[in-house]
Amino acid sequence: KILDFTSFRCPVPLVQTKLFVKNAQAGTRCRILLSDPGSIQDVPQILKKMGHLVEIQADGAENQVVLNVKLMV
Repeated sequence: KILDFTSFRCPVPLVQTKLFVKNAQAGTRCRILLSDPGSIQDVPQILKKMGHLVEIQADGAENQVVLNVKLMV
């Protein structure tokens, strides 16, 4: 599943990510695309605090960050 939040600003990506996680099953993998600086900081931080595995890939050419996430809980 790909969640593209590149056209949104905080807090929309954070809220939508929390809703996705709430409704997803453990083991679900997703890619989250972010471009807002606040979201780039907040979204991976909250996912890690929730116990999920997060791999961050920066895309300097487009000022985007891709989060590869595996939901653990």
